[in-house]
Amino acid sequence: MAVDVEAVRRAYFNPPPEQGFRDVPTREERLAEGERELVRLCLKYGGDPVAEGLGEHGALIGGADKPARVLTGSRSIEEFARPRLAPPSWFDNTQGRATSGRGDPGHLHLRVAITASMAGTPEESRPKPAQLYEAFITDRHDEMQRFWLHSVISCASVPQLREMIFQEGISRHDLVRAIHSAGAVRHGLARWLNQFASRPGGTPP
Repeated sequence: MAVDVEAVRRAYFNPPPEQGFRDVPTREERLAEGERELVRLCLKYGGDPVAEGLGEHGALIGGADKPARVLTGSRSIEEFARPRLAPPSWFDNTQGRATSGRGDPGHLHLRVAITASMAGTPEESRPKPAQLYEAFITDRHDEMQRFWLHSVISCASVPQLREMIFQEGISRHDLVRAIHSAGAVRHGLARWLNQFASRPGGTPP
C-alpha cells in the first residue's frame, strides 16, 4: 500500500502524546516518529539536519523541493521509531483471551525455545519448560521470569513465536503481557500483534 505522504507530514508536526496508548499507530505515524528520532539523533551527535536532509529539511517532510536524505544506513525510517505494542487490556476480547491452540503438556516448543535462546546461560539459570510456560501465563512476573521471557521472546522470530503459542496454548493476551513485562517489544512483533488489538469497550481502534 502506498504511503500517504501528507499524513506523514501531519503526524510529524502533530505527534501523539508520549504517555498512554491512544491508537494502533499507522505506518505514516511510524514514519513520522522515525523521522523525528533521526533528527534528534543527528543533533545529539553533532550532525547537521539541513546537510543530511532530515525532518523539515528533507523531501519526505519538507516537500519535493527539499533534498533527499544523505544516509540512513540499512535501517528503514520506521525502525528508528519506538515500537508501539498495544497494552494487554486491548487483548481482553474473546479472541485475545482464548488460547491459540490445544496446549502441549510436554512443552516441546518451549523446550526448543529455551535451548535455542539460552545456550550460553548457566544451567541453573535456565527454566524448565513448565516454568517458562507458567511465566507466560501468570499475571505477575518476578525478576527471573522476566529474564527468561526476555531471552526467549527476543531471540524468536514472529513465525516461531506464532507457532510456539499455538502449540503451547498460550493466549495472545498472555503473550502481550509477557512482552511488556519483559521489555521485549520490537517492530515486527508489535505489527503482527497489533492486528488483533481492540480498544477496551469493544470499539475497534
